[in-house]
This record gives sequence, C-alpha cells and structure tokens, in this order.
Amino acid sequence: ENNIKDTMLQYSKYGIYDVVGSGYIPYATQNILSWLGPVFEKNDTFDEMAKVSPIFFTGDNIHIQDAIFVGPRKNLTDNDEIKKAIMKYGSLAIEYYSSVGAPDYNNKTHAQYQNLLNERTHVVSVVGWDDNYPKENFLTTPPGDGAWILKDNFGFENGDKGYIYLSYYDVSFLNLSYAVGFIIENTEKYARNYQTDLSGNMIFFDDMFGKNVSYKITYQSQKTELISGVGTYFKYDGEPYVLNIYVNNELKHVQNGTGPYYGFHTVKLTDEIPINLGDNFTVEITKKSVPIFNNSRQHYAKDTVFMKTDDVWKDLALKNMTTSLKVYTKDLAIYTQDLVKIYKNDSKFEADVGVANETVTFDVNGVKYNRVSDENGTARIAINLNPGNYTIKTSFNGIAVENKITVLPTLIAQNLVKYFRNESQFYIALIDGTGKAISDVDITMNINGVFYNRTTDANGTARLNINLNPGEYILTATDPLTGLMMSYNITVLPVLTASDISMTYLDGTQFKAKLVDGKGNPLKNVGVTFNINGVFYTRLTDSNGTAKLNINLMAGEYIITSQYENAQISNKITVSAKKD
Repeated sequence: ENNIKDTMLQYSKYGIYDVVGSGYIPYATQNILSWLGPVFEKNDTFDEMAKVSPIFFTGDNIHIQDAIFVGPRKNLTDNDEIKKAIMKYGSLAIEYYSSVGAPDYNNKTHAQYQNLLNERTHVVSVVGWDDNYPKENFLTTPPGDGAWILKDNFGFENGDKGYIYLSYYDVSFLNLSYAVGFIIENTEKYARNYQTDLSGNMIFFDDMFGKNVSYKITYQSQKTELISGVGTYFKYDGEPYVLNIYVNNELKHVQNGTGPYYGFHTVKLTDEIPINLGDNFTVEITKKSVPIFNNSRQHYAKDTVFMKTDDVWKDLALKNMTTSLKVYTKDLAIYTQDLVKIYKNDSKFEADVGVANETVTFDVNGVKYNRVSDENGTARIAINLNPGNYTIKTSFNGIAVENKITVLPTLIAQNLVKYFRNESQFYIALIDGTGKAISDVDITMNINGVFYNRTTDANGTARLNINLNPGEYILTATDPLTGLMMSYNITVLPVLTASDISMTYLDGTQFKAKLVDGKGNPLKNVGVTFNINGVFYTRLTDSNGTAKLNINLMAGEYIITSQYENAQISNKITVSAKKD
C-alpha cells in the first residue's frame, strides 16, 4: 500500500499533479495495470507519513492485465451489476465514507449507515452481500434491510475479524466513483509492458456524432521478442474494436473483437508477432471511445501518440496528453538473426532453441526442412540458394519467427549502358566466400553467342571490351570456382540516328541524321556521308549535331545509308508523285 500511495503523489516520477496525499481507486488501478505494483510489504513497509516511495520492478511484482469497472450506482437500490461482478470476478475495490463511531457506526454489530455525506475517505474490498441483513443492526435505521460485506484493510482487530457491514442505503457507496475488480483469468506470462499511461486523470473521448475514433502509439522494441497482447480501456460493455499492428510501417496483423466489459481489457493476439531489437512497432485501434490521460508528471514524446478526429491524426503530446495502448510482449523461445552470406560459403542459418535434440523446422523459399538441435540447443541449416533476397520461417514448440536471408554473388558487376565504340567497357570482379578478391583466374563471358575468357587482375577484376553494334544484349558470366552464372544487360546506344521519311516530289523535305559523341553530346562541324542509289553526298553537322540532305528524287522508294567513321545506319525514303 505504501508503494501505491506514494507513487501516485505529485512528488513521484510517475505522479499526478495536485495529488499531495492519499489517493483514489483510479490512480491505484493505473499503478497496478502499469506493473508498478502491487508489491509485497517486505519490499516496501508502510509509512503513513511518507511522500516518496521507490519505483519497484522486482521479480515479485504481480502483473495484472485486466480490470472491470462497476458503477457508479444510479440509485441506492441499483445493486444487481455489483452482485453479478462479485459472483463472476470476486472481490471489488470500492471507496466510501468511513466512520468509526456513533451515530454512523455500530461497534457492537460492526455495521455502518449514514445518509448525509457522499464523500469518500477509505478504500476497502466488497466481498459479498446479505439481502436480509437487519436494518435494526444500524444505529441510524436505513430505509430497508440489506448490507454489503466489506473486508477492511486495518487488520483482524477492526470490525468483525476484519469485516464490517455497510448498508445498501449508505449514500457514500458508489455514488460518484466506480468499483474495480482485478481479473486474473489472463495467465499469459508477459515479459514486458510497453506503455505511456502510467498515471494521470483519465477521461473518455467520444465522437459527438457517434462515429468510431482511432488512436495509436508507436514504440521501439527493447529486444527480439513477440508481441502477444494489447491492452486498453473500454467505456462500454460489448464495445466493438478493430486492431491493427504495424512493424516498421508494414501492416502485420489485423484483429476484430468486442470489449467484454467496462474497464481495462487485454486483447490476446490470435497470431503473435515477432519483432527484432530496435524495430518500430505501431498499435492502432478503432472503436467508440478513446481513453485520454492528462495532468501527469510524465513527459510525452512527440510523434508517438496520436488520435484521429475528422480524418486528421493529432499528436496528443502537443497537449501534454497520452492515451492507453499497452503492448505486452513475450520472450522468444527461438532466437534467430537475419543472415547475409556470400554464395556457397560456409555460413549457415542458425536458430537457438535452448534445448538439445529437438526438431526445428525451417521453411525456406517454400520448402520445409527439419533439423535437430545440437548439445548447445542450436539448429542449423545450410543455405545453397542463388544470389537474392529470401524469407526463412523457423518453427519450434508452437512459435514461428521470420527472418531475412540475403545471398550475395561471388561475381560483382553492373549492367552497362554505353554509346557505340566509346571508352566504356564491361568490368566484373570475382570474390571468394569471405569477400576477398581473387586474382589470376579466368572468367568466362558469353555475349551474343560468342565466348570470351578474361583473367582477373590483382584486384580480382576482369575487363571485356564491348564493340558491338547498337542494340540490347545479355552477357552471361561464369565463376569457375563455384559455377555461379550471372547475367547482365548490355545496352549499346547509337551515335548516329535518323528516321524514315515520306514526302512528295520536290516538296522541300530534307533527310536529317543526328550525330553525337561517346558521351551523348552533339558533334558539330564533321562530315556525315549519305549514299542513295550509289551516289555519295557529304554534309557537315550543325551546332545540334544534325547533317541535312535535300531530297530531289523522282517518285519511288529508296534506301539511304548514313555513315560516320564506323557508325552506319540505313533508312527508307518514300517519294510520292505530285498530284495535278
């Protein structure tokens, strides 16, 4: 109790402004749901005058993931929901006005009734009821029989061995606040609790038109683990929700459901989601109500907590607010890492399952393989895939995790785009399984059906001169050591270009050929030779690299050949007769 009392005060790291003493059930509930408590008294003995208590994260902390809220009562006989909750979930924590003597408290019957003050001064557990408890047992007679059975927290010396009776008609019982029942049906052993809502004044936001509202929080993972559950507050019984979970901005999980009660509920994921150390994961939920926290001493990071209204995401941290979306994770039973390896080297993909002689299943590229863990609990699989990116799924003991495998080639080269007969050539490097360059080895290259052998230099690089005519080609290179074959695109661009023309006899149309240098720049003041019907013409290129030839041919079809040094192209000229 000391820990709960002090950590909610404004003097605590996670305290609430303006709370200087005592506290309320909502604050204690936040403390418990945040795993700050409860703790055993041996860890923090009670000090009535204390204002500061350390934050405890011990192995003895009791982890609670679910809490039901009941009330407040509509009137003094509105008791059915409270009774149902006690029957289903056990005792409920409530606040009421505690009196220690006449005229409200009967020391002989340990019964209290008062109808004047609706203040709340004490927290106890309501553990049962007696509809027939006589009204005559109270010093002041209430309107009817019936009493709640309360378990006090002052020890066995107080009341009837620690129990007292509170009349159904006591005006302080659940008149303004709600009762809280902590549900322990969720027995999942979560390892971590990612959260921002450790304390504060909580209110529910509802859209004024009754529309659904979305809210989300982004966290960064502290280790490789499994996202297993998400907890938040629900304002209504049976409140529908849609839950989306993203890992590094990629949607990984969608789950629909309904909140089972008014209170805090943890949604167990139908599929647990593996995350790696440093991953950013975002939990987004859409439903009728949004729990908003403010007035806390916490400082909230910007660009982390958002609420969506009017189709606009709004950063709650800008108003020093947050919402409630706790994310619960489990430690992995499988420890794996992404693998980057060079083709056919000795690197294997490993999975540590912590136990020896157990079967581990690997799903690689759609094919499943079983491997048995060694004496250290590690299972391994050789990766003999061609260069590329792959996904591997490792399954063991009902848990599956995914990793990426990247296979790098032993041949390293780039596609080549060059102009006809310029200085650009094709270069290719050869490395071994450790990434070290290999010299004095012949690499076989096949392009356009012709094979060439080129020897690697001291840097492991071989060169093939490309003197092909303009066009697109596939070059296939072979690593003589591993047998790896890699293909590359070779594109040879023309330096001399022209288009077919159609014209009418003597209409003034010119045939134009454009000439560029080996870098694609216009080549001016050089001669381009044209051949039509065995007659040759030479024309100089202008500043744009264009050579022009007047066409005075009779009607008919002709082939014109344009040539500059080794570059030569052919085009068609169609001349139509003039119409009378």
